[in-house]
Amino acid sequence: MAENTFCGVVVIIVFALFLSYMRDVDEDNMDSYDRYYGVADGGRTRGMFGTIYDAKGHVDTWATLSDPNPYWH
Repeated sequence: MAENTFCGVVVIIVFALFLSYMRDVDEDNMDSYDRYYGVADGGRTRGMFGTIYDAKGHVDTWATLSDPNPYWH
């Protein structure tokens, strides 16, 4: 039983690493999904936890709450 749990954890970790390397993130921490849907327009950036900041560095609350990007939820 412990062997199956260990193998499952290893597979999940490898899959998570694979997905994280598939994303195309730029210097503003915006990925291709953000650029496609216009979230990255206007000088916006993303914080470490997915919070969207405007060009002045203030939290863009509406953009953060209505964010359609599945990688940041």
